[in-house]
Amino acid sequence: MNANKQKLDHVLRVWFPLDEWSISSGSSGMNNTTQYVEVNKKSYVLRVYETHRDEAKVRYEHAVLLGLAKLELPFSTPVPVLAGNGESFMRMEAEDGQERGKLACLFHYIAGERPDLEQLGQIQSLGRTTAQLALALQQLELTLEPEYPTYYQLGLAESATLFAEIIQFCLEPAEPFWNWRGELGRLAELLNLFTAEAPKLQKLPHQLIHGDLNASNSLIGANQEVAAILDFEFITMDLRVMEIAVCLADAIAEEAVSEQVTWDKIEAYIRGYGSAAKLSVEEVAVLPLLIQLRRLDVFVHFIGRYKNGIDSVSIVEEMIRSAIAVDSWLSAHEARLLGLGREYLLIKMP
Repeated sequence: MNANKQKLDHVLRVWFPLDEWSISSGSSGMNNTTQYVEVNKKSYVLRVYETHRDEAKVRYEHAVLLGLAKLELPFSTPVPVLAGNGESFMRMEAEDGQERGKLACLFHYIAGERPDLEQLGQIQSLGRTTAQLALALQQLELTLEPEYPTYYQLGLAESATLFAEIIQFCLEPAEPFWNWRGELGRLAELLNLFTAEAPKLQKLPHQLIHGDLNASNSLIGANQEVAAILDFEFITMDLRVMEIAVCLADAIAEEAVSEQVTWDKIEAYIRGYGSAAKLSVEEVAVLPLLIQLRRLDVFVHFIGRYKNGIDSVSIVEEMIRSAIAVDSWLSAHEARLLGLGREYLLIKMP
């Protein structure tokens, strides 16, 4: 028996002390490791958190999920499985050189397929489901406080010192990033510009948001509609409109067959959202700024992972490329994007 399987067996014994199980690898993202588990003809998903080891973050995420499980929703969300001790997660044994072990949890399995991003009907369904989730999250009453800051606290999310280090990374790049000096200089400029704009956002409507809602965190059912929203790890209190900006930013960052294909996807998503919920004029107006913020936040996130030895130079290069691509796209297309927002996301006045 290899060491990794021994670790996973030790984890599963917390939930199934007397049962046998089978384990198979799942589709893991950049932040977590996923395994599929079969026990007594029932299916589960085992998650091991790779980015952090903070119990408070997991406890808050699971409180949200258990709250959503009590609502009647047109789509599924992950439901944590409680162990015999009443907890929904456990801490694994610490690895060599680590003070604390990783956190692991178990969810009930949800059937579905990853979205086909060439199908506009599925993209429109994702937009509609984004709005439905926002309405559902407004209903939750939680006693715990969110652990993640808002997106617009980017510069001070952890400390002013950290923000200064990111700016220095951009202005004085290490040798592996010398070829990206021009792009990194632009990102430093955008980060400083955004910190000047951030205080204006505090007056806009806030609520709980998923924080990382995109196609990769959803499943499509047999009816070609969104069947589930997954991965609530970054759930927090933030701008209501930020949820849309996250998904649009990721769509814009993708390489498309043509400019028209990109616009078709954007319109489908915005139309879908607008069919279930509306936003204010002020929220629509800041969409371009928040789309840019999403890519800056992702860039900062992966700089941290690189500095901690988690990600390679090539991963950071991809994040630089993506942030610059979105910046260029917005410079050329902001007016048209705002036009779609006003057409579909505002309440029509008689």
